[in-house]
Amino acid sequence: MTRFMLTPFNSVINTLDDFMNLDLSRAYPPVNMYEKKDNIVVEVELSGFDPKDIQVSVVDGNLVIRGKKQVSTDNKDKRYFIREIVERSFERVIPLPVEVEENKSHAEYEKGVLKISLPKKQSLKQKNIIPIKVK
Repeated sequence: MTRFMLTPFNSVINTLDDFMNLDLSRAYPPVNMYEKKDNIVVEVELSGFDPKDIQVSVVDGNLVIRGKKQVSTDNKDKRYFIREIVERSFERVIPLPVEVEENKSHAEYEKGVLKISLPKKQSLKQKNIIPIKVK
């Protein structure tokens, strides 16, 4: 059995290793975006995030999602052998495919998934068909 001790250099080595093997799923949460009859729906996987640390807005036709994951800073009497659960933050900017009614939008957080419903602008939902007269 191989044993190794944590030294002050382990965190530097782990940081370099993380940088070299960049895992974007840790940097940006995975997203699904789909269209329903009257809405654009965006689902964001944010397991472990506290809803009060998540901010959602619409800016210049983009959906902007920001979050910060807090972890316990009580490290007294702890000697880690592995420490992968870390504090992290992100900002994700997603271009919206259509104009939406931001003031009628809403979001729900359940079981680690944030679901955002963005109603389409009324003008996009109604097709004003112009009748053609035949002479």
